[in-house]
Parts: sequence; C-alpha cells; structure tokens
Amino acid sequence: MKRIGITQRVFERPDRGETWDCLDQRLVSLVQSIGFLPVPLSNVIDDAARYVDDLAIEGLVLSGGNDLATTAEGTDVSLQRDKFESALLDHFRGRGKPVFGICRGMQMLNVYLGGSLADDPGHIAKRHAISPVAGAPADWSDTFSVNSFHRWTVPKSGLASALVPLAVVSDGTVEAAIHGDLPIACVMWHPEREPHFLDRDKKFMKRILDGAR
Repeated sequence: MKRIGITQRVFERPDRGETWDCLDQRLVSLVQSIGFLPVPLSNVIDDAARYVDDLAIEGLVLSGGNDLATTAEGTDVSLQRDKFESALLDHFRGRGKPVFGICRGMQMLNVYLGGSLADDPGHIAKRHAISPVAGAPADWSDTFSVNSFHRWTVPKSGLASALVPLAVVSDGTVEAAIHGDLPIACVMWHPEREPHFLDRDKKFMKRILDGAR
C-alpha cells in the first residue's frame, strides 16, 4: 500500500510545558479510505528528506491548522512547522512526487511557490458556494458548496504563477488550484470535515496522490 505522509498542526501547551504535534483523526481516515497508508509526520525532524525516504513516503498531504509565520498579524504560528514543510516541499517537488494541500496546506503551497495571501475573516466557520473554472475535474461541472474555516485567502492576483486555478468564490478568491506541470494540487476547504467523505473530494485527492494531473 502506497505510504502518504501527513503533516501535523503544532499546538503549544505552556500550562504543561509541552509542544504537541496534532492531527485530526478524520484526515487519517480520509487518506485510508482512498487506498493509501497514512503516516503522520513529526515537525521536530531536522533532515526532512532523509526522514521521508527512510519511511518510504511516496506522497504528501499538507494538513490544516496554524497560520503561516509570513502572514501579517498571524496567530498560532509555528516557524518550526513552516521550516519543516518547506523542506518537505523542496524534496517532493524536486523528485516530482505528489503533494496535496488542504486549507493551510494550500496557503503553504501558494506562498512556497511565490504567491501571496490576503486577510479575510469573512471566510471563517461558514459554508459558501464555489464555481469551477476551465480545467477543473469533470465532476466539478456545477457550482457546489464547501466548508470554510480559514482567515487567509488566496486572491486571484496572489496565486503563484506555477499554479492554475480550478475553482473560485464569487469574491474572486481561489479555492482550488493545481500545478501546471507537477502532481501538486490544493483546496481551501476541508474534505475530512464533511459529515461523510464526498466522492468528489476523494476522487480528486486520489488522482493527485496517485501521481496524475
């Protein structure tokens, strides 16, 4: 079974003198449901490339949680996580291995590839409609509703040049994108937080993690 590494949120617990790597169990279940072996990855590893090679990781999921340290007025940031995920992206992009970003994962990919983010609290804890654009998967033929738990958005003008938009909101922000050449894609919604995993999300995620575009 193909091993898929999943990055984790960093959660500080000063009351306990502890720092936790945390992962929603639903994301593990989602990755398992599409036929892969999920492997949570720790943020404290120094040599990210050797770590994932020793674990025989063949694909990567960048999970949600934590603001990027590069965001203005970002809260709950983790420089450690930013550094670890950047090293992972160096490794996976350099070898043409698949990467799928979710929420913060899309923000991370966009910034890593030279794009920018915008602050928009109107996207926090609400559902909204998104519209597929040219090049979107065939089963995204109509406007559909997605969950939304992010403050930082990807405006059309801030989308990295290496990424191609797949779906947008009426305000012009990009909610899904794919790399122009590599098996790298991302969405701003959380497929794992739906009451039941949706075939639309599972098919897209599996396609990317299988190395297709």
